[in-house]
Amino acid sequence: MSPKKNPKVNRAALAKATGERQPKAIVQPQGNDRKLIFSFQYVDRGYDGLWSWPRSDSGDAYEILTFLCEASQCTWGELMAQMTGHSHNRKKKHHAYPIKNVCAAAQARIVELRLDEVFEELFRFRISGERRLWGFRAEDVFHVLWWDAHHQVYPTDRN
Repeated sequence: MSPKKNPKVNRAALAKATGERQPKAIVQPQGNDRKLIFSFQYVDRGYDGLWSWPRSDSGDAYEILTFLCEASQCTWGELMAQMTGHSHNRKKKHHAYPIKNVCAAAQARIVELRLDEVFEELFRFRISGERRLWGFRAEDVFHVLWWDAHHQVYPTDRN
């Protein structure tokens, strides 16, 4: 005779009494309520140019790691709400750009890596001053692509 489950038994209370671990229900928030996750699947380590990854102890590695640690504690909504500038000239600190709006070299590199088949727009985090972390967003995941220490992927008149 096979044992039948008693539907009236409180499984959580039974697990607690017997010392068994009860799995917790995971509630996945939606959209901008999700915590940021970083992926390094598409990091462009082969590019040796203006936005290549630091190869010396310039302090960039520590700055990048500090940002990654702090940002991973935030939701996308919290990050998207961050502003920069003074009260009369405030703008979003982090935002997306269509691929066609970045410099020609960055556009060419995206095509060379066939990443234009993966995403349609780039997203960048302003780390400090001219320093930017570029990649693309897929739901709650930020896929890291480039470290732009001198604001060259999307140059402005001030550069």
